[in-house]
Amino acid sequence: MNIRILEDEKNKIVVEIPDTTFVNMLNERLWAEHGESKGFDYSSFSIDHPYLAAPVLKAKATNPSKIIADAAESILKDIEACRKQLGKK
Repeated sequence: MNIRILEDEKNKIVVEIPDTTFVNMLNERLWAEHGESKGFDYSSFSIDHPYLAAPVLKAKATNPSKIIADAAESILKDIEACRKQLGKK
C-alpha cells in the first residue's frame, strides 16, 4: 500500500491512504487507544469523492507519526490473533 504524506509538522500530520477501510480502522484505533491521553488532540479522516479521491487521515498529537504507526501495529496484532483463531477451526 502506498501512502502519501501531505503535511508533516511537529504536532500534526496529514496522510493520504488509498484504503477507506484501513483509514477508518486507524482512526477508530487512535481514538480508542489515545482518546483520553494527554498529548493527543484529535484524529479524523475525510474523503473528497468516494470514487475519485483517496481518504485523508489527519492527526494532531505530541508525536502523530508514532501514534499512527502504533495504531497500525495494534491492528496487525488483532488481525494475526483472528487469523490464528480461524486457522484452528
